[in-house]
Amino acid sequence: MVTGRQRILKWNRRCRKLCYKAIKSQWFHWLVIILVLFNTAVLSTEHYGQPYWLDEFQGICCVLGFSGLTVTVSLLEIAVKDRIARQSDTMLQK
Repeated sequence: MVTGRQRILKWNRRCRKLCYKAIKSQWFHWLVIILVLFNTAVLSTEHYGQPYWLDEFQGICCVLGFSGLTVTVSLLEIAVKDRIARQSDTMLQK
């Protein structure tokens, strides 16, 4: 019989494994590079006396870029914490 705790632990392991696979993939690497370049390009267009439409466009792009970077940094943080936890577990077992 599977308890609720075992189900949660299984789900947790599956999510951690998926996060780790996503971070190690080539598309994630390129996603981070593209988001940083996109953010740099948008912020470099800002200048004094710019038209209203450019200001609105920059605002939307900054929100989208910041959201994307937040997600990528969160996934990286999860992977690093998971890696450290695994290393500390193996060190404690020795």
